[in-house]
Amino acid sequence: MRPHAAAWSGALCLAMFTVEVYSTCRAICDRERKWEVGDSADNTETEQSYKYDKANLYSKATFFWLTPLLWVGYTSPLELEDMGDLPKEEETEHQFKKFNDIYTSERVAAGREGRRVSLWWCYFRSCWKLFALGGLFKLMGDCVGFVGPLGISVVISYVNILRNPATVQPEYPTISEFLSNGYVMGAIVFVAALAQGTFSQSSTHLVNVEGIRLKVALQALVYDKALRLCVWNIDDHKEDLASHHEDEKLEKINGL
Repeated sequence: MRPHAAAWSGALCLAMFTVEVYSTCRAICDRERKWEVGDSADNTETEQSYKYDKANLYSKATFFWLTPLLWVGYTSPLELEDMGDLPKEEETEHQFKKFNDIYTSERVAAGREGRRVSLWWCYFRSCWKLFALGGLFKLMGDCVGFVGPLGISVVISYVNILRNPATVQPEYPTISEFLSNGYVMGAIVFVAALAQGTFSQSSTHLVNVEGIRLKVALQALVYDKALRLCVWNIDDHKEDLASHHEDEKLEKINGL
C-alpha cells in the first residue's frame, strides 16, 4: 500500500473511531444518569437556551444548537429573560445530589477501611467521563494540527513539479498522485483547520461545563455542612472565619 493511501485510510479509521468512542461515552453517561428530567420539563424545553444535552452529534460539534440565541442577540440586545430557564440537570440541586451520593459512598468506604476521605477520588468519580472525552478531543485537535505543516510541504513540491515538469503525467492519476496535488492538499489542510478548531472548542466547552458543575456541587456541599453546625457553639468571629475559609477553598477549587 502506498504511503499516502495508508495515511488516508488511517485518517478515515481515526474519524470512525472518534464517532464510536463518542457514542460509547454518551451511552455510558446517559445510562448512569440517576435524575432524569420528568415529563414536566418537556413543556419548558422551548424556554431553555442551553440545549446541549438534547442536541445531536453534528449540532454539538458545530454549536448549531446555539444559533437561535445568537439570532435573538443579532436582532435585539439580549436580556436576562432571553437566556431562558436552566435545565433541570444543570441546577444546583441536581448536581449536589449527584456529588453528595459519591461523597457519602466514599465516606462509608473510608470509615470501613480506616482512612481519610479522599475528595480527589470524589472529583475523579464525579467528572472523569467528560474530562476524558474533552482530553481525547484536545489530543485529536493537536494531532490534526500537524496536517497543516505537512500539507504545506506537499503544496510546495507540487509547485516545483509544475515549474519543472520532468515526465508526462498519466491520464488517470493514482491515489498517491491525487493526494500529491496541491489543490487537493489545500482542501485537506482547510478541512483539517476546521477540524482542529472544532475539537479544540468542544474540548474547552466540555471541560469548562464539567468544572462549573463540580464547583457548584462542592459549594452546595460545603454550605450544607456549614448549616449543620451547632449555632450556639459558634461565636461571630469563628463564624466569619469559617465562612472566609469556605470561600477561599471554593476559589482554589475554581482555579483548578
